[in-house]
Amino acid sequence: MYSIGGYAKPSSLTEAIALLEGQPGAVPLAGGTDIIRSLSNGRAVARVLIDLKRIPGLSGIEGTYSRFSIGAMTTIHEICTSPLVKKAFPLLSEAGMWLGSWQVRNRATTGGNLCNASPAAELACPLLVYDAEVTLEGPAGLRVMPLTGFFTGPGQTARRHSEILTSITCRRPGGAEAGHAGAYERLGPRSAMDISIVNVAVNLGFEGVSCIGARVALGAVGPVPFRVPEAEALLLGHNLDPRLIRQVSLVAQKAARPITDIRASAAYRSDMVRALVDRALSRVLKKVSRCE
Repeated sequence: MYSIGGYAKPSSLTEAIALLEGQPGAVPLAGGTDIIRSLSNGRAVARVLIDLKRIPGLSGIEGTYSRFSIGAMTTIHEICTSPLVKKAFPLLSEAGMWLGSWQVRNRATTGGNLCNASPAAELACPLLVYDAEVTLEGPAGLRVMPLTGFFTGPGQTARRHSEILTSITCRRPGGAEAGHAGAYERLGPRSAMDISIVNVAVNLGFEGVSCIGARVALGAVGPVPFRVPEAEALLLGHNLDPRLIRQVSLVAQKAARPITDIRASAAYRSDMVRALVDRALSRVLKKVSRCE
């Protein structure tokens, strides 16, 4: 039985914000793949669902090879199939393919995936290593903040009640002129349609063979997806090699704060952080070696 008191379908962002501001129990509805399930099993209550699907300007992908913007209502399927994303920000399309089924990806949205704030969210780690920023719009106007500060806890974000996430902007580390290589790794109980036990994204910018930009992000091993500055600092200014990869993997493992749950123990997750970071950086090394 759904715990819903009402439903509204605004035709503008201004109208949607006003509805949220006037209804303390109102909840934005994007793709609905998470909130509808939570409502049906009683884990969430909504006095009013504010459907965002008719609002113009909240979907689409635009930008360049070094920077681009994703509308919050852009579906995961659009992320996975966008030529720009595949070419310039491939970790996003790669991670998106792990999210649910084909049907879910055609419904689920980028903004919804972030606002759900699962520690294991598939898009979170790739967006973190692409220096993502989120734009929120509310009664007080626009607010832009780094994704690193958006997640505040499991299922919790810095979005204020009357605000709507409108877009996500990504950049490549090291600048537009640097060469880049990245990798996404995840471990799950099944090869599809299951959330990650651990997920990892790395993205490096290179000048020649020297690393001039480094991003390492972990998911499902802490209360929020997060970057590992200590691991990134180890990579900067150095040539990637197997010895450095082992050091960085150990540092990432120490930064993880996993829990034990029905899917895996904390000890297993910790070991898998080391293994997956090693695997991801080894893939990067192969890509860089081929370009030398």
